[in-house]
Amino acid sequence: MHSIINPSPIFSLNILRTTFHIVKSPELIVAVERNSKTLSFLPLIAKVFPRLLGIGPQAMKLIGVNINREEGSWGLMYESLHTISSGLKSGPNLEGMKRTMLATFLLFVNKLDEEQSNDGMVISLWSWVSEKAIIANTEALYGTGNPFRKDIGLPNCFW
Repeated sequence: MHSIINPSPIFSLNILRTTFHIVKSPELIVAVERNSKTLSFLPLIAKVFPRLLGIGPQAMKLIGVNINREEGSWGLMYESLHTISSGLKSGPNLEGMKRTMLATFLLFVNKLDEEQSNDGMVISLWSWVSEKAIIANTEALYGTGNPFRKDIGLPNCFW
């Protein structure tokens, strides 16, 4: 990628007392991801929790403990991310989740054909795919207790 304004493959941008590090080179992106001990995205992720998930100040204090890993590889954010990442590594767990997600999505596609009236039906492709993809993915994660299937309006909160 090339920018006329800033041709550097990596640079910093200060916006509203926050520094953003912009990486434009695919090679450098890989290096940044590999050196996650030097650069941590956990504080950035945690900043959106109150607004996105409705997390209160007391819970945010717990989330913020050792978030930059100054005291080692521990803390709620680090351990949660490690647990989630481990579960999503390539292998039987991920393959099972993909099968569930694809089977659920296929049911939606087949049902769409059954629901279509003789006159046809007009739908927003983006809306339909977005809603069904969220439900299919969360079905693979939550199983029968999927809150996104129980509350039909919940997927719309993400879009």
